[in-house]
Amino acid sequence: MTRRTENLANAYFDIKKHLLSSPYYHEILSEETKNQLLDFTEQELLREIAWVILNSGMKENVIRGLFERFSNSFMNWDSASIIVRNKEECYEKAMKVFAHTGKIKAICEIAYLIFIEGVDSFKAKIQRDGIEFISSLPYLGSVTGRHLLKNLGYDVIKPDRHLIRIAEYFGYSSPEEMCSELSNVIDEKVSVIDIVLWRFANSNRNYLNYLALEIE
Repeated sequence: MTRRTENLANAYFDIKKHLLSSPYYHEILSEETKNQLLDFTEQELLREIAWVILNSGMKENVIRGLFERFSNSFMNWDSASIIVRNKEECYEKAMKVFAHTGKIKAICEIAYLIFIEGVDSFKAKIQRDGIEFISSLPYLGSVTGRHLLKNLGYDVIKPDRHLIRIAEYFGYSSPEEMCSELSNVIDEKVSVIDIVLWRFANSNRNYLNYLALEIE
């Protein structure tokens, strides 16, 4: 184990201990128990697609505050067929909650693709092609695509700006390298390491200063 990974691992355990006694503990427990079995339902797939698309470029707490109303606009993600049959109504109601034409059209388009393809075939493509398939969908690029995979139970990270800054601070070439090295040392899924570091950074403005003090 390198010195930088040892330092970061020590800081990580302190951060995780703190978060497990905070209101965010359920996020960590949920990530620890997720299984990459493609056993998510059509409703869960539609909801997670909408969640990551809306969160792209936005603060998570903003989207969390409106997501229930947004979900109501899309029939609470009951099925792709219901959304397709009521697409105009869904679109109009969603625009009143979150007025972003591009994102709402993308959600409608992906619901249509799931409806035409069939959810089992759609899930099979995710299983077979992973990020390559997901990043071909409207409004889902490399980062948002990995966000979706992680939310569906895959053991991957979302290399957002917080993880990039932490990786650079500790001298790693990428967030993937950082989380992989940590995973090998502490026997933790990279997706769990992701949520711990991300949640800590997202809720602490001076997180790099904290990490600097932890490794002195």
